[in-house]
Amino acid sequence: MTQHSNSTVTQSVLCAPTISTVSSVVPTSVSLPVPVSTSVVPPMSASVPPPQPLIFVNTPQTDRPYNGSTTWTSFRDHFGRVAKVNRWEDDITKAQHLMLALEGDAAEILKEISDTSPTVLQDIWDALSRRFGEIDEARESMRKFEQRRQSDTESVVEFQQALRSLYRLAWPNATAEQKEVALKTRFEDGLINQENAAIFVFTRNGGHICQHCA
Repeated sequence: MTQHSNSTVTQSVLCAPTISTVSSVVPTSVSLPVPVSTSVVPPMSASVPPPQPLIFVNTPQTDRPYNGSTTWTSFRDHFGRVAKVNRWEDDITKAQHLMLALEGDAAEILKEISDTSPTVLQDIWDALSRRFGEIDEARESMRKFEQRRQSDTESVVEFQQALRSLYRLAWPNATAEQKEVALKTRFEDGLINQENAAIFVFTRNGGHICQHCA
């Protein structure tokens, strides 16, 4: 009885199905995808220094020297602009700079000027006007004479008289021959109707225009 039981057990053990053991491999570490952010991260803002105030430097303007070779009125206007830029407010300061700007013939007028006078600035301008005013008038008359043309409403006689007045101011010391040549040339060039130049001429006697009948 005992032997039969052991045999049966032995057969049961031998006939039992074989169980295969599968060892499952478990990874030691799993790398998971890291989410990537698409938003732009603004850079760190650096510290910006506060704006500096603008500083304007007033550069002094120099005087233009004057020696009398150009019109004194143009020099006066230029000097006034320089004085305004340099902020010369009072007349004493302006007079000091004005005296320094004069040279040559223009500086000669300072001999009659008292730099301690309360009207020293106006005294200098008046002296320049007396010394160079006639020269300026002569220059202006020369310019007008060279550019003079007969206007549409001006008669031939009126045009001739205007030329004579300008020539007298421009060249007061000209000889009669010089005057006649210059007036005749300017008269012929300035006529509106150039055909009149052939029939009108200047006469030396009387200083008027007469008509040639030849």
